[in-house]
Amino acid sequence: MDFRFLKKWSLRDLLKSSVFGQTLVTKDEIWSYEGEYRMLRLGQRGLVEFNPMGLNAIILGARATPDTKAKIQDTVYELNRSRRNKIDIYYVELSKYTYDLHIPGHPFYENL
Repeated sequence: MDFRFLKKWSLRDLLKSSVFGQTLVTKDEIWSYEGEYRMLRLGQRGLVEFNPMGLNAIILGARATPDTKAKIQDTVYELNRSRRNKIDIYYVELSKYTYDLHIPGHPFYENL
């Protein structure tokens, strides 16, 4: 088996060229209704600061821990005290019998 040695690869190049990298930055068109943005910070770790005025809802995954839920609820409560347009919180529920997800009360994604 022949091996190729590459002189220099940046993480950006690796993300663009590898199946793993493409998985991180690509979604099927079926999910386009989400209007989701993904952000990768190459070479950096930690929290990302953003303008919370652009946020109108948070959907917490079915496996979110009680601690995570509490922290987000507390943060959203504080943010909502000073906002006219409130941030809603929705909680994903797993179906008991199928692989479906449910987000009770969500205006668009109640049954995925």
